[in-house]
Amino acid sequence: MNKIIYISLFLITAVTLLASTLDFSRINARPEGDNVLVEWILGSEAKVKSYELYRANNGIFTKIAEKEAKGDNSSYKHVDVEAFIKNSKNAQVQEKIDLKYKIKVRYDNGTSEDSEEILISHNVSSVKRTWGMIKELFR
Repeated sequence: MNKIIYISLFLITAVTLLASTLDFSRINARPEGDNVLVEWILGSEAKVKSYELYRANNGIFTKIAEKEAKGDNSSYKHVDVEAFIKNSKNAQVQEKIDLKYKIKVRYDNGTSEDSEEILISHNVSSVKRTWGMIKELFR
């Protein structure tokens, strides 16, 4: 009977540890001026090939950057300069945008795993909104 309990506890522990192998030491997104800075560190990068950064505006995630893995405990940064440009549904530059970011970790064997989603509110200056509208006219 004790053997069954120990085996059950071992299996539960093993499944829990394998359920999420991502070991983010830090993952953060924050407004920085008229841009959004996304930073992350993954403790162990064993078998990690690359990272893909995704941004969602209105619930639809779009890939905005890709970074090659550099090794254990390396830090990564991406400045999202296009976060403010337009709302994907109505193609208008916005004053305030609620954005979600997530990181997809790609492994050497072709599998991938997503980080948790990070939600931020991004306020855009009126000058940047005007410039964004002018740029949209010429696209």
